[in-house]
Amino acid sequence: MNPYLLTLTFLMLMSILTSSEVVRFSQNNLGNQLHGHFQESLATTEDVRAHAALDDFRAHSSENKEEEEAKEEKKPRKPSNSVHRSAPLGFNMARPPNNSRLNFYLIIHEEPHKDYPLSIYETAARLMRNLYGDAAFFKPNVEYRLLDALIALKEETDGFTYPDELSTLTLGDPELQAAFYSMLKGAEGCPSLLNFITFDEEGTRDMKKVNLMFAAPCVVEALINDPQMSERLLALRDAFWEEILEQEAHRLERRKEECKNRSLLKQELREGFERILLDAGLDYNSYKWVFDLSLGKLGNILFVEDPQTAFVRREKYVPIKR
Repeated sequence: MNPYLLTLTFLMLMSILTSSEVVRFSQNNLGNQLHGHFQESLATTEDVRAHAALDDFRAHSSENKEEEEAKEEKKPRKPSNSVHRSAPLGFNMARPPNNSRLNFYLIIHEEPHKDYPLSIYETAARLMRNLYGDAAFFKPNVEYRLLDALIALKEETDGFTYPDELSTLTLGDPELQAAFYSMLKGAEGCPSLLNFITFDEEGTRDMKKVNLMFAAPCVVEALINDPQMSERLLALRDAFWEEILEQEAHRLERRKEECKNRSLLKQELREGFERILLDAGLDYNSYKWVFDLSLGKLGNILFVEDPQTAFVRREKYVPIKR
């Protein structure tokens, strides 16, 4: 072949190959930029679902970790130079424990524990007043009329597993029905009542309590019914969250013994809560039936908040099948 043509052919091939590499590099670079932007932006529902599925695994590992550690304590230890890191605490703000909300099943179906110091009925009424007291649809005593109507429909709620199903009930009073619909939907600038209640028949003893670490302030205030004490309790909780989030952010940089596990955090929260109750002249042995002081288990509802509008979208969490 003519040397000139051979050289020209070679240069053309190199040009094509180089162009392909440039395109590939550009695509990869754009993909990396988009990925970085995605990570920094607000999580979409799909993103939250993916993280929630990962948290299922982490939470399961965290819950079993302490049992494994207890077994390991009984075994003779071998000298090792490896550095042991603490397991993640296994919580997810987008999937708070189901018992971080007021359980309306207890209001309708059960009497509280004999040592329970509060009326769940009155607590629910206070919660509704705190949320909707200034709304036009919230007429005098509507909260008590609504609770009485729900209790009267006890049999119709058999088999309910989500609070959303309460919206299917016919209350027999158009004005009361409209007010209840406004509460469940959220109206006049008020949030949905469904963000603050659950409906759980099955479960452990802790499902009859409210998880303090994840409960909304309005739920805590309705339970305590003492502004000063509620403020102190929420401040204590905030301090614990600051410590927990700081620990989780630097967990891989620290030795296992430098991190607090779930049991220790629960113990310290209880001690802090006891001090607040003691200062108020109250006994912890009664309030232990009110609050669950653990980090709890991942719930079955996803909460995704829009940072611009503060609107909270709820949806059932469905585990990803593997």
